[in-house]
Parts: sequence; C-alpha cells; structure tokens
Amino acid sequence: MTVPDIVLVTIDSLRADKCGYTGGKELTPTLDAMAEDGVSFTNAIAPGNKTYESMPAIWTGELMHPKPDSLEGDDMPGQKEVNMRTETIPEMLSRRGYTCKAFTSNPHTNRSSLFSRGFDEYEDFLSESNGSLAEAFTNHPALHKLVHIYRTLTAKRVARPVESFYDEAMAWFESAPSPTFLWLFVLEPHTPYLPSKQYRSGSTPSMVFENARLTLKDSPIVSPNADRLDAWYEDTIRETDDFLASLRADTSDETTILVHSDHGEAFGPRDHGEFGHESHLFEENIHVPLVVDTPDHSVTVDDPVSLTEIPEMLRSIADGTFEIPESDIALSRLFDPDRLAGRTADHKYIVQIDEDHSIGGLEVYDLETDPEESELCPGAEVNFTELKPLLCHVSHEREVIRLQEAVYGHIVCEDLEGHKV
Repeated sequence: MTVPDIVLVTIDSLRADKCGYTGGKELTPTLDAMAEDGVSFTNAIAPGNKTYESMPAIWTGELMHPKPDSLEGDDMPGQKEVNMRTETIPEMLSRRGYTCKAFTSNPHTNRSSLFSRGFDEYEDFLSESNGSLAEAFTNHPALHKLVHIYRTLTAKRVARPVESFYDEAMAWFESAPSPTFLWLFVLEPHTPYLPSKQYRSGSTPSMVFENARLTLKDSPIVSPNADRLDAWYEDTIRETDDFLASLRADTSDETTILVHSDHGEAFGPRDHGEFGHESHLFEENIHVPLVVDTPDHSVTVDDPVSLTEIPEMLRSIADGTFEIPESDIALSRLFDPDRLAGRTADHKYIVQIDEDHSIGGLEVYDLETDPEESELCPGAEVNFTELKPLLCHVSHEREVIRLQEAVYGHIVCEDLEGHKV
C-alpha cells in the first residue's frame, strides 16, 4: 500500500456560500473542481466562530472547553493549553512516519501557541526575538487593532501573503522524505480585505478607505459599506482559488489535498448586524467549505459534519482506509458570549450557558424555511431529541470544569503551602 503525501490547506475566514460547490457564488472554480473529483462536504461546520476557538478543536478533534473562572494567575494553564494536551494532527501523522512542515502566517498559530508540536519544521514568519510581539498581538485586542489600522492605511496585509512563501513550501514538499505532510495556513480572505492589484475590482484608495472604516466600526460615527467590503472580500477569494489551482498543478495526482476554512465572515446589516467574526454562531460565521481532493473517492456529503472530524479523516487517509464521517449534528462553541450551537440538516440550535454552567436560554431556527436565521421557531416545533448532543456536551463541560478546579486548584494549594506569604 502506498502511503499518500498530504497537503492541508487552512483558509482563514472563508464562508461556504462564497463557494460554487455548495450552491453559492461561482468564485472558486478550482475548489469546485476538487469537490467534483474528490469528497465534498456541503454542510461543514466550524467548531468555533473565530480562529482561537476553532483551530485548537480542529487540531485535536475536540471542542474547546471553558476555563474555570476560579482559576487565575500566570501559573495556571490557559484555556487553549488545556485543550491542546490531546494528540494533535502533526503528532498523529508523525507517529505514522510522516515528515511534517508548516507554513502559517496567522499569529494565533505561532510557534509558542502549541500548534508546532509534532512538526519537523515550523515556519511562522516570526523570529524568536519576536516571540513576545506575537504573544502580545494574540492576547491584546488593542495592539491587534493598531496593527490592522497601520497595515490598512499602507495597503499591506496583516499576514504574509501565500505567494511570498509558496515556492519555498513547494520546494520542501518535493525534496522532503516521503510520506510528507504540509500545512499551509492562508490568510488572504481575512480582514483587512486587500487583494493583490491584479484582483482588485475597485480603486486602491477606496479599498483602503473602506477597510479603515471597518477597523473603526465600533465608533458611533463610522458605518462601513458592506457591499464594497464584500466585493473586495470576493476578490481575495478569487486570488485564493488561483493559489489552489497552482497547488493542484504542482502536486502529483496521488497527493491528497484537504481544504477547509477555520470560520466564516459576516458583513453588517445583511448578517445579523455584525462585521467579521466576533460574537455569533449564525451560518455566515460557522458554515464553511470542506473538500478532500483525492484520487480514490468521488462523493458528496450533504449531512452536517464538524471540522473536528478532520484529524480522524487524516488518520484514515494515512492508514489507507479513508473513512468518510457521518453525523446528524455538528457542534460549535463560543465563549464571549457563552454559547453552544448545534447544526442539523434543517435546524440550528443555540443554547446560552450561564455563569453556573447551566443552560439559560435556547434559540431555534428552521434553516429550510428561514435560511437567514431571522425568526425563532415556536417552542412547539422544537425537536428535543435533536438537542440531546448539546445537552450532553453542556453536562460534559460542567464535569470538566469541576475536574479542572479539583486538579489545578489542588496544585495551587500545594504550591502555596510550601511558601511563606
């Protein structure tokens, strides 16, 4: 049995309805061709509405868990650190003999973020001397916004464009000992929406102006133009699809390429009043593309599938079996505000989780009759059987928190007992 080389492409902020194969806009001919030739998931659901919540879950196959409010201090493991103690994708593939390398320009996945575990080489485009800067960028929203403003006003992307490291990535992929695993985290569709010049559908000054307004959207006197921003967002998607075309042309037919997004993107009034990906679990933020370009299968999966299935899919591909996941519901987690969503074929359930980690409210949307999620379903229409996975997960989280308090709280007490204060 030939063990396939694998390329995992993570595209930041790409929503499903911008992809042709899902029935959306025809902006992605290459991704659509991959979907037709391989395995496509028309209802893939991100496990979180932003990178911080989504990627650790994708990397380990487990939803992020909350961190107890009672545990604080620099000695306590962070929320992400606790979750990332589970075996990760590169660790799993490394155990199977894969040579692994990553190219990621997303600061949330820098070397100090634990995503580098299991890789033989890890390029995050941040030198060791800039590690504190990466941590500050990740953890401090004010600095994050200042960098966005500077980059926007100078028409420069916040992260390295894929074209700047593509040749290096391909050179490594061709020369590294097989089997190889290459991870590419592509940020072109992320804010600010700054497509390369050849892809811009409008003038550069207008593009810079509207992106600057978006960065300042919290100001009461600023109202970004959603239509213009959406147009430049679509330009970045066309650019990203051309990158996929190059990748497909530069790899052999035996190479498996898995493409997904970490979350979607919202555009103001048309999307529940929100820009970007901040505080909602609606379709625009969690319904994302997922395609496996493989020579051995051609299947379309319409059932809801969580991106937490990616580690298991990659394991089965590496083992030569490729087990296509099946499920009736996909869960997605949000911590500010505290919410958990369950997406079935026809419905969206969103539960509010109170401070005592009990369920404090429920929203239900009928996606068949109300795809915009604009009206709540009457209580009489709620299918409580479908709610079981959500209820089980809330109960599971509650027990995890109790265990964390017992384990880490005990450690803190032991540490304090040995010191005079």
